[in-house]
Amino acid sequence: MFSRTSARGLTCLKSIGHLDFTPRQVWLTLCSGITYRKMYDKNIDESTIITKEAANTYVMYQKSKSLMVINARDFIIVNYMA
Repeated sequence: MFSRTSARGLTCLKSIGHLDFTPRQVWLTLCSGITYRKMYDKNIDESTIITKEAANTYVMYQKSKSLMVINARDFIIVNYMA
């Protein structure tokens, strides 16, 4: 997996390879596992899946780190995988 910051300041990810896992399993590992999340998101402090609401719909909790004069932020995110 490769990551970089775009000209507009956005984090970009690219990965190439063949995996013996479904896209959902890969996504859940990268987005909810804080160990892997910190590899490409330097501003994340905590990220966990709270619950699975329906088929392909997950509620996640995320907490960002404090940045200079900005306090840490908490987010509740509903993710749907099409």
